[in-house]
Amino acid sequence: MPPCRSKEVLQLNQGRILALHDEGKTYRYIEERTGVPKSTACDIVANYKKYGSATPWPRPGRPPALSPQTWRSIARYLKLYPEKPYYAIAELDGTVTERQVQYTANQMGLQRYVARQQPYLSQKMIDA
Repeated sequence: MPPCRSKEVLQLNQGRILALHDEGKTYRYIEERTGVPKSTACDIVANYKKYGSATPWPRPGRPPALSPQTWRSIARYLKLYPEKPYYAIAELDGTVTERQVQYTANQMGLQRYVARQQPYLSQKMIDA
């Protein structure tokens, strides 16, 4: 199993750590006051000295396929036309695929149900 990782230190706490360090306090004292481990406090101060900012750098990775504006427009179409199939909504918007509309609907918590088809009855079955 991978090691249990803690959450990032809030910017408010990072500012407190930097302020305490500027006052000349030790890392042990900073740990007692903020509850942040000494090594983490040391890393925050080192990053501040190296880059001039305590804010974390953006994480690498693939950017989202849909911008927030596109996501909202798809959501609007899904609410306006709940009976239309996903491919028709994708054609309405023109910039997205059917799968992206389906993904957006799933993220919104919308569920679609298709009525069960009646079995085809021949005249012979009806007469019986």
